[in-house]
Amino acid sequence: MDIKLLEEPLLQFGKGEYICPRTGIYKYNVSDINDIRPDKIVIGFIGLSESINIAISWIKKCRNHIESKKSKQPNLFTNFPGFNETIAFRSEVVYDESYIRKINNSALDQIKREANDIDQLIIKTVDLYLAEIHFLANNKKPDVILCVLDESLTKIIYGTKTIEIDDDFNEEDDCYEITTAPDDFGTVSDALSNEGVTFASAEVTMIPQTMVELTSEDDIKKMNRILDLLDEDDDVQNVYHNWDE
Repeated sequence: MDIKLLEEPLLQFGKGEYICPRTGIYKYNVSDINDIRPDKIVIGFIGLSESINIAISWIKKCRNHIESKKSKQPNLFTNFPGFNETIAFRSEVVYDESYIRKINNSALDQIKREANDIDQLIIKTVDLYLAEIHFLANNKKPDVILCVLDESLTKIIYGTKTIEIDDDFNEEDDCYEITTAPDDFGTVSDALSNEGVTFASAEVTMIPQTMVELTSEDDIKKMNRILDLLDEDDDVQNVYHNWDE
């Protein structure tokens, strides 16, 4: 087996090349900076008043520079230049009150009362949002429509979802290993926590379907060398492989 460590490729930006997409956009602008492109992105909002206010507050914060996260991996947690017309993306997010469609608390409460099960709750909520989506799309035509869900509603939806574990359940001594689909990780974790189950570990990870055994001493040395190099790289958070060690 011939193992090669490929060099990280350079990415093309508007005014230069760089290996990191985030830093590249910050320093050299987006690749289509010299093309005809929108300098404004019009956003519409749909949701409860309080939820929309939180979303707008977050978007306003993202207009300006955000300092990088303090970390031993500075290349992984870089700063954010801000989404505005003067730097990086060179575009801005705009909206006004006419692009905000507020759903009444009473309308959502009525759906919660009348829904017979979780599926009906989801369908009726989607219909409520769809009506506002059609209004914005037909009358205001924003570039993007943000549907802001109420936190209490998402807790109801995810908190009552039924998860089938099937055969992905292993018992060893006093510990149990449960695997599930990545999309269901949060739901399963919350459901177990609510039942008082404590975790030795809980994470979304990559699990190989087939394993490969290396028999050559040279191949094993090369593989260990690659893993060591990746481990020393600050930009690498996790390494996954299917080597049967």
